[in-house]
Amino acid sequence: MSQTDLQIITNVYSEPYNCKGKKLVNGNVITYEWTEKREVDEGPSSYKLTLIDGKVTLQRSGHIKSLLSFAAGEKTKGVIETGYGEMDINIETLYINTPNMFSRSLEISYKLLENSDMGSNTFIIKEL
Repeated sequence: MSQTDLQIITNVYSEPYNCKGKKLVNGNVITYEWTEKREVDEGPSSYKLTLIDGKVTLQRSGHIKSLLSFAAGEKTKGVIETGYGEMDINIETLYINTPNMFSRSLEISYKLLENSDMGSNTFIIKEL
């Protein structure tokens, strides 16, 4: 894995998050790893995102644990572990834009079907 500067952008937070991360490209598999600590009162969370053939798996460990799967135009499942227990969630992926020669960003647009307050979210990993 090679070190890279990343910017994480999501509708959940008003500001992008810049961090050091790792990237590995192995054939048609791209893997990113990074750690975030956005809030003062929460512990750091480590992330591992794997992109294989246009499908994405995002694993989070630390303060909150989760495993989310994304596939463009499909409904998938995820699990979030909190201090209150495990929560199954249904995800509808609107689109996935993969890194290419014009953009060094991975962009995922999705909706959590149980959480109508959130609406849709766009999650972007940008290589700086």
